[in-house]
Amino acid sequence: MGERGVGHLVVVRSRTPEVVGLLSSLDVLLSTRAQTRRAYCLHGAVGAPVGELVAGHRHFTAACSTEETLSSAAALLMSSGRTAAVVRTPGGAPLGLLTENDLARALREGVPRGTRVQDWYWEREAACRGLQPHLVIRPSVRVTEAATLMTLMQSAADGGRGPCHHLVVQGSDGEWLGLFSALDVARGVCGLRTELEVSRTGADRARVAE
Repeated sequence: MGERGVGHLVVVRSRTPEVVGLLSSLDVLLSTRAQTRRAYCLHGAVGAPVGELVAGHRHFTAACSTEETLSSAAALLMSSGRTAAVVRTPGGAPLGLLTENDLARALREGVPRGTRVQDWYWEREAACRGLQPHLVIRPSVRVTEAATLMTLMQSAADGGRGPCHHLVVQGSDGEWLGLFSALDVARGVCGLRTELEVSRTGADRARVAE
């Protein structure tokens, strides 16, 4: 996933064309939860700070204006290869997030493609007063901490929040520095293989010593 930049993989039965399911980047992230927690407990947070990763990959964050249409927003996500975009006012202030799931929901509900993002956004907010706000993290948060946060939110999905696929990286002045997706976090966690192996070896040796 990390090498090809894809968010989903179709799973087929070995040596057959039979499709058995769909694997998302969030599924990969959840499957690495045990290893991530082990590295976190032994060494504290590991991996690069998310602020550093966002600064080095500005193209990771797509943005659309409230004046754009849902159709143009969908085209933006397709062309950028991202699963969400930051919605900004004409003045550049961040208003919220527009995800591919939001667009799919709008299509399912029959919302005209020419509807302005702003009109759809406020209508959605009015209809979902209990909607949880986007998750905000600081630039200093490391990859394993971001992974832990996402998995904790997934565990609490039954509480009404739902799966967490995106994190907003926000500076101390309130500025939105970028958007981090489950695929970005999974890519970062998979890149920690060496550190995780060291953590596992250290834990095994500690047990032997006991």
